[in-house]
Amino acid sequence: MISAFNHWFKVPDEKLNIIDEMIDMLHNASLLIDDIEDGSDLRRSSPAAHVIYGIPLTINAAELTCLLAVQKTFDLNNPRAERVVVGKISFF
Repeated sequence: MISAFNHWFKVPDEKLNIIDEMIDMLHNASLLIDDIEDGSDLRRSSPAAHVIYGIPLTINAAELTCLLAVQKTFDLNNPRAERVVVGKISFF
């Protein structure tokens, strides 16, 4: 789907791949947490991570995945992207 948006934005492939990886990582981390919050025992017909590994380890894995995604932001060499991802964007 990101490739469809890139039709207009024309992001270089190397940076687009980083962005795609970041989105995937953040999505997966959100699914780990969502399953805990919803009390879901299954994810795509398989046992959810927290059922197998426990809630604390699953939360730690989700947090680490988020941190690794944020770390990938610095591979973009774009200060504005860094501010957006870490939630410190300024409009002034």
